[in-house]
Amino acid sequence: MATECRKRKEHVPATCTQEKLPKSHCSGKKFISAIAHLAPEKQQAIKKMGFGGLLTFACCELRYELCRWLISQYDFTYHRLNMATGNAVSVNEEHVNRVMGIPSTRLEGIHDLWDTIWDGDIGVQRNWAKFVLQYLEDGIKDYRLNQLTYIRGCLMFLQLFYMAYFYMPSVKVEVTSPLVAAWSDDVIKCRLATETSTFGVDEMEPQDSLAPIPHSPIGMEASPSATHSQPLAPQSHVEASLPSEVKDSSGLRFGRNVGRWVDSVIMVIMSHMLNGKQAPPARAHYFDHSFSVVLSNLKANATSQVIMDKCRMYLDVDILGRDLRTYVHPVCENNHWHIHIVNFPAGRVEILSSLPLRRGNNISASTRQLSVAIHKALHAYRIHMDLDVSTFVHVQPHLVQQLNGYDCGIIALKFMEFWNGATISTSLVEDKLHMYRLQLVVQLLLNEQNSVRDKIMASCQL
Repeated sequence: MATECRKRKEHVPATCTQEKLPKSHCSGKKFISAIAHLAPEKQQAIKKMGFGGLLTFACCELRYELCRWLISQYDFTYHRLNMATGNAVSVNEEHVNRVMGIPSTRLEGIHDLWDTIWDGDIGVQRNWAKFVLQYLEDGIKDYRLNQLTYIRGCLMFLQLFYMAYFYMPSVKVEVTSPLVAAWSDDVIKCRLATETSTFGVDEMEPQDSLAPIPHSPIGMEASPSATHSQPLAPQSHVEASLPSEVKDSSGLRFGRNVGRWVDSVIMVIMSHMLNGKQAPPARAHYFDHSFSVVLSNLKANATSQVIMDKCRMYLDVDILGRDLRTYVHPVCENNHWHIHIVNFPAGRVEILSSLPLRRGNNISASTRQLSVAIHKALHAYRIHMDLDVSTFVHVQPHLVQQLNGYDCGIIALKFMEFWNGATISTSLVEDKLHMYRLQLVVQLLLNEQNSVRDKIMASCQL
């Protein structure tokens, strides 16, 4: 019993409270067992009907703590999942199709399930993906309004949608068709354990600002060797003439997105590219933005061993060396990108931001806390033992300011690119931000490490 309680507590999301767990008649284990005992001709018939994706189902277990949280956050009126960060992620029948492999057609309307099964081809042609989604939403509505014990509908879809849609940089999962084929119980367990260790929810403490990052493999072409992805936001109308998919050497895949913001994967790729552009010996290191999330989540009384365990994937002395002059940390705080630079020779922390992080352009408490965490992490790995980053002077120079709610990402990228170790070497021009976005698209597409670079150049006759 104690083991089962610990197992349940392991996957409790950050915003959960100790309420009753939902129950469901949905059983992945029984479904997989039934599929396995079907004769080959029956499996072939299922494929012919368009339901072949269900034959690849690999998940047996529902994580009820996770499902309880997802149910509480689901907006059945507007068909979306509301995250603690304030983001709302739309859910539609196309997601059901991509995740579960259930057919989706243009025919509208829900018909009684058991009646349409006997209608031959008519039943097959119905919009079954829409049926699954609406039946689940009706179940969520009844469960929440009437305080039921059992919830009807396919909770397995909601669980797998969360797994497939929310990005964890350190967890690599194949993008299959349907997506459910890649999400076995072991993969889900690994994904949730990583989320727990990264965002510090194993003790059920609220971490609203540290939720996993939304991403979208939905709608992308499947590949047996591809890993998890996040939408590329090329920021301009020229993307209409570009290939719909890009893949870099690390296996990340991208699809088009019409948004104007720079997402986390673009920030990660640019950090890797800036690290690779430096002539040896490197004098600066550009970190993955998720490192700032891990650092911000370190507890004040964390031991050196705990700090080393959480920072191991970021602070490798053999890679970083001990003579780097500058550490560059991209930070996304309250949906705003800025750059946190530790300038060791000058004994300063430079905050490069296109907006004041605090009234009067003062240094925010969270910025100083990040510097304290950086100091602890470096000393845990015995790097720069003679320096105390937490005592460095913090400055936020007045730089170009954004005039809207989405330019912070592209400006932050240019701050990183133009930083010369002491200052911004090139002034940013506000009316050239659109051009900077175009340059970013070209830079990503034509990068030598882009495995489809030659195909792109050939298609564009370059």
